[in-house]
Amino acid sequence: MEHARIYSKGYDQFAKKGRPDQTAQTTLPVRSLDGKDKGRRRNPKGQAKVRANFNAADGFMRSSFAPKLIETEHIAQCRKLPNNNGDFSSSLVKSEKEFNILVHTVEPSEFPYNIAYQLTEVREQLGKSLLLNRKDIRLVEHQECIFFARRETHCVGMVLYYIPVKPLYDMMRSDCRKNSCQLMLSVYAYLYRVANVPSYTDKDSYLHSAYEWIGERDFSEDMEGEQPDFRYGTEVGQVMEIGSVVQLELQNPIHLTEFGNRLRGFSPADDLDRQYFKIAEKFWKLYNDHPSASVFGNIMEDVDMTDDGEESIVRLEQYLSFCASTKGDLFDQLFNDVNLELQELSSMQEPTVFLPIDGSNIEGNELDFEKMLFDLIEELVCIIEP
Repeated sequence: MEHARIYSKGYDQFAKKGRPDQTAQTTLPVRSLDGKDKGRRRNPKGQAKVRANFNAADGFMRSSFAPKLIETEHIAQCRKLPNNNGDFSSSLVKSEKEFNILVHTVEPSEFPYNIAYQLTEVREQLGKSLLLNRKDIRLVEHQECIFFARRETHCVGMVLYYIPVKPLYDMMRSDCRKNSCQLMLSVYAYLYRVANVPSYTDKDSYLHSAYEWIGERDFSEDMEGEQPDFRYGTEVGQVMEIGSVVQLELQNPIHLTEFGNRLRGFSPADDLDRQYFKIAEKFWKLYNDHPSASVFGNIMEDVDMTDDGEESIVRLEQYLSFCASTKGDLFDQLFNDVNLELQELSSMQEPTVFLPIDGSNIEGNELDFEKMLFDLIEELVCIIEP
C-alpha cells in the first residue's frame, strides 16, 4: 500500500535547501565582488505577520444603501406614468392625516428611490404603533395612479370548511327528495365548477393525500406482537369511489344552466325541503351577483417561512375543500391528523384586498363575495349533514 508523504508543519524544522541537477551556463562574463556573498538565510517562521492598523470593515459599516422597493409588479411600470410623483405626494399627505404620522422630506432622488425612502419611513413609524401592522400598508398602482393602500382581510377563523359529498351521493341513489337532490346538485356544481372549491378526489389536493395516508397507515405499529391493522383501508377506497361518482355528475353542465329553473319550479314538502330551498336560493343570488368569482381570486401568495426554510402558513385548500363526510370514525381520524399538522403553522392564507387610504372605490376590489361564500358554506354543511 502506498502512503501519502507526510509534510510537517509549524516552527520545528528549517526548510531544506534545494539542489539543482546541474549549473546553468553563463552567456555573459560575471564580474566578481569585493566581498563574499553571504546569501539569504532561511527562516522556518516564514514571513512576519502584518495587519492593518484599522478595522477593514469600518468603511463598509459606515456606508448607507438606498431602501429596496418591493411592491406590486406594477410599480416597475410607474416610471413612465405622467404624474407618479404628484399622485404619490397626495396619497402620502392623506396617509399622514389618517395615521397621525409625519414623514420627513428626503433629499431629491430619482424614481423609484424617492418613493422608496418615504415608504420605508412610513412603515417604520407604523411599526411603532400597536394599531396597525407595518405590513398592512402597501404602495399600489391603479389606472396610472400611485397611492397608499391598507390591507383588509376576511378572517375565516380557526374553522375547517369541509363540505361533505356522501349525503348528496345518498340522495342521488334514493327515490325520495328527487327535487331537493336536483337543487343540491346545482349548488354543489356551482361550488366546484365556478367557485373552484377543491375536492378530495383531485389527486393534487391536500385532502386526497390526507385520506391516502390514513388508508395506508398501520395503526398497530406501536403495539408489539400485534397483527397489521389497516383499519381504514377499505373505507378510504369506498369514499374515493363515492367522490368520483359525485365529481363526474357535477361536470354535467345542465346543473348550472337549470339552476334558476329548478328554484322556480321547486315546491317544498316539509321543513327540510324548505331549508334546501332557502340555502339554494342564497347560492343562486351569490352566483348571479358574482358570476365568475373564485375563492382564489383574492388569495395572495405571501409565504411565511420557518427557520428551517419550510412554509409556515395554512393554505386555502387545507381548510376549504369537499370531503367525504363529517361523521364517523374516518372523519374523526382525518380531523385529528389535519388539526395536528395545521396547529404547527403560524398564519393563515385568507382572502385579502388593499383599499385606498383616501377612501376611493375601486370596482371589484372588495371581499363581499368571500364573506357571503364562507357564511353560506357553513350554513350548507349544517343542513346537508346535521
